[in-house]
Amino acid sequence: MRGLPEVPVEKPFSDVWSDLDFGFQGDFEARRDRWGFGTDIVYMNLGAGVGEDRPILGELGLEADVRQLVVEGVAFRRVASGGKPENPAYLDVLAGARYFGTSARLRGSRLDSTKRTLDWVDGLGGVRFHVPLGSRLGLSARGDVAGLGSDVTWNARADLGVRLSQRWTTGLAWRWTKVDYDKGDGAERKLFDMTYNGPLVFV
Repeated sequence: MRGLPEVPVEKPFSDVWSDLDFGFQGDFEARRDRWGFGTDIVYMNLGAGVGEDRPILGELGLEADVRQLVVEGVAFRRVASGGKPENPAYLDVLAGARYFGTSARLRGSRLDSTKRTLDWVDGLGGVRFHVPLGSRLGLSARGDVAGLGSDVTWNARADLGVRLSQRWTTGLAWRWTKVDYDKGDGAERKLFDMTYNGPLVFV
């Protein structure tokens, strides 16, 4: 981001969990016949030490206070389906938009920056599918690519779910997102390069 020095932040999931001050993720979906829509919201407030293993950055004792909000809205069409009605196989095509907003501030023994913000809206397109593994168990996957606001954003998710009823499913998932945003030159350059992935529990 403009006005902040470029510093590396790389954390395994165990460290991210311990550094997470607050987080929220929720989604909603509705469908009628072959058409439907869905929303997805992710918010994270993360505090993490940076450059701890580097001679100069380590001496500064820097900590990054990063807050992120991602809001997505998509429409989808079911282009193929089959199998048992209680746990069908299907293939959907997705299109929509994703808002990405982030704010960051560096704090340390010799540095205390002002908060910098960056936000944009991407258009996105993708596909998802579901494969039943018996009467209640199923494997689902989704992939999409987004752009126009960012240079490119890749997003993928895989779910292993158990169907509890016609309306409710629970299970485990893994999500991976790569964001590449680089706009402007010189003092006006705004750079945001982020990759995050990790497990989810959903209901």
